[in-house]
Amino acid sequence: MILAHNSTSLKYLLESSRDLQWGLTISAAGNLLIEPNTSYPNWSLHPNKYLFLQEKGRILDEYQLIYISQGKGYFVSKNYKKTEIHAGNLFILFPGEWHSFGPERKSGWHEH
Repeated sequence: MILAHNSTSLKYLLESSRDLQWGLTISAAGNLLIEPNTSYPNWSLHPNKYLFLQEKGRILDEYQLIYISQGKGYFVSKNYKKTEIHAGNLFILFPGEWHSFGPERKSGWHEH
């Protein structure tokens, strides 16, 4: 699945049995621009596996690296208290750990 919209370009990749033999696969790559005063997450841009409500958070079965290049917001997880995220920050999602994150409504952000 490839999505391109303004400054948004997301690619979700299917893993093959050969990919799994390497012991490390990439499931998604790209960037997502969330304009100020825009709802987040945009439900039309992601497969169901990746959707979540910010108030409830989610648990994934994979690692994810999220880099914020513009704007600000927050990140919180089971093992990390709610903290402000700024442009230039990178955070890691761990498999099996509850988490939530999102941009500040008035600033939006650009996530990679």
